[in-house]
Amino acid sequence: MSSRGALVLVLAAALAAAAPRPARADEPPAPASDPDAQAKARARVLLDAGNQLQDAGDHLGALELFRQAHAAYASPRLRVAIATSLWNLGRFREASEELEAALATGSLDPQLAAEVEAQLGELARAYAVVTITLDATDAAAARVHVDGRRVAVEGGAAVARVDPGAHAIVVEAPGAPPWTETLELAAGERRTLGVDLEPAPAAPPRVVERVVTRAPALRGTGARAGASLGVLVDAGGPGAAAAIGGGWGVTPWLDLGGGVIAGGQVGAWAGATAFARPAAATRPTATVALVAFAAGQLEPGARLALGVEWRATDRVELTAQLGVELYPWVPDDHVTTLVVPALGVVARP
Repeated sequence: MSSRGALVLVLAAALAAAAPRPARADEPPAPASDPDAQAKARARVLLDAGNQLQDAGDHLGALELFRQAHAAYASPRLRVAIATSLWNLGRFREASEELEAALATGSLDPQLAAEVEAQLGELARAYAVVTITLDATDAAAARVHVDGRRVAVEGGAAVARVDPGAHAIVVEAPGAPPWTETLELAAGERRTLGVDLEPAPAAPPRVVERVVTRAPALRGTGARAGASLGVLVDAGGPGAAAAIGGGWGVTPWLDLGGGVIAGGQVGAWAGATAFARPAAATRPTATVALVAFAAGQLEPGARLALGVEWRATDRVELTAQLGVELYPWVPDDHVTTLVVPALGVVARP
């Protein structure tokens, strides 16, 4: 029997179609005194079933059964069987790793060990090898992944066996952006890549924008001047009157003022106006004033008005009010109550 015939299973050379197909050898039965006889017996059943699948060309099914057999009874010969299925599936890297593990146990008989070494030589022509060399400053902390599989870095380099085809390589190190490369490797090819990880660019200085929130401007205080035009409505029909005057903004909420009235009669007024929401552009207003007309004799009265003031600019406001004027001390033939809607403008220097 040739050295190939000493293998547990068929070791098919998937690389070269002309390579001879090795014969199958079964593992010898366990001695009856072996305390692991039951485990060996189960492994033997699984091995036989896997051989049948292997003969039928179902290498993936055979691989599963061989792995179950090895889990039941860890034998280096069963690793050889696993390697056979992997080889037939074109998974040369894994096949070589299984054969190396079987050889490393030192428990294979010399003939089988020699055959395994020969098979490893054939596999070395089937898989490719990529070597990633690193700068000395990067090697200590670098992490190298080939197809997502971590590869150890030793002596400043990471060496990975891969099957023929395309492979993704990623090298990472603290403080540097990842280095990535995709390689297409042929059977038996050996490729070396030199990687020098560039430090990550320094982050730009952080610019903190100072956000200044401007509080709404309150209604101004101080001197002001204004004019308004009102329509006088009473039982005798409408009339018109204009009021001109000035005042003082005591606070943003209160103005005091006075002035003259010109219309059908001449008069004067003095009063106070209160403002709600002094910071708003449109503010409700309420006015209380004393009014007096000279119509042959002094005719005093009072004015109550509600309205709004709208800030047109920083120094100009427009006003609209609806007021009621009461004259309780006028002669019986005079009007005692007037409804006075009015529009006006107020300016501050």
